[in-house]
Amino acid sequence: MKRPMTLLLLLVFAVVQIYFAKLPLSHQVQGSTWLEVSRVPAGLVERDGEYYLIGADQAFRLHANGVHITTTAVHLSWIDISQPSGQGVWHLAMGDQSIPLVGIGGLVYPAPNGKMVIWVDQGTREAYVSSPATGTLAPLNPQMSSVYRALWAEDSHAAALLGMGPEGMGVYLWDGDHNLLPTILPNSSATILQFGFTRQETILATLSNGRVVWQGHGLVSNLPALNPVALAPNHATVLGMTPNDVILWRKGKKIESARPDLAWQGTPRFSANGDMAGVLARSLDGQQKLLLYGFRHHWEISLPYSNAVYHLIGFLGNHWALVTIPSGSHQGTYAWWING
Repeated sequence: MKRPMTLLLLLVFAVVQIYFAKLPLSHQVQGSTWLEVSRVPAGLVERDGEYYLIGADQAFRLHANGVHITTTAVHLSWIDISQPSGQGVWHLAMGDQSIPLVGIGGLVYPAPNGKMVIWVDQGTREAYVSSPATGTLAPLNPQMSSVYRALWAEDSHAAALLGMGPEGMGVYLWDGDHNLLPTILPNSSATILQFGFTRQETILATLSNGRVVWQGHGLVSNLPALNPVALAPNHATVLGMTPNDVILWRKGKKIESARPDLAWQGTPRFSANGDMAGVLARSLDGQQKLLLYGFRHHWEISLPYSNAVYHLIGFLGNHWALVTIPSGSHQGTYAWWING
């Protein structure tokens, strides 16, 4: 199916929030310690322990050390699958060896190991699973009457589903044997905003009242209401703010620092091991910064070009934070090495 190129680029950016790299070797931005990875904005995903930058027609595997980031071209193809309701089409980008990289056109969730995909129909909110990725679609679990979001565990052995299940609205744990376990079912006064796995494959979730709830533990007692708040998808790590402080929390350990006079911009991201959180922020005079929070240090990093608009697209491992500039004379992808 032929798609308008501009629309396709926007859809890919919306899903993975970055684009692709052409340069074989990153180089330093003059006058700063930022590295330019690419002059093109790109989307960042991780599959089976490898990191990829993805565009509409090209994909690249990233290789990093403490000095440079290099890229290797990866074959990229798109497949189209009609949704069972007939109300939409899923588009799935496939890499080398038929690894599913990213999907657009409805909710598409490739497993981290690339061996399965969860598909949510836009019309009915029914969920399906395929294994291998391009295999026959099978109903995920008939007890889930609707699914609004899904998240794979890091080992790809289970997935968390936000939707309407046999015990009401909440987060359910589904495994490859099609078992379904309710994990977090909030009362009617609060709704689930975000959810993620801990390393023990229990579920952590943030609620609309700013509180954090942990499966098997209830409300996290040493965390006040946080606004804004974000949590790591595969670690028990939370970043949030109170009126006076920024709080980084992990498995009961809490670090507080003074809240800067900066407003968060976009979605916070977390390092691969969950020990570091980053978020873009803007001051009252319009200056943008990259804020990085760890359990030993925190940083306020100036961005390489003051007049550009940035998006934080994630961490490459534990020490590289990547941002993208989607348009303008400095459009591209840039990386900051975190020495801590």
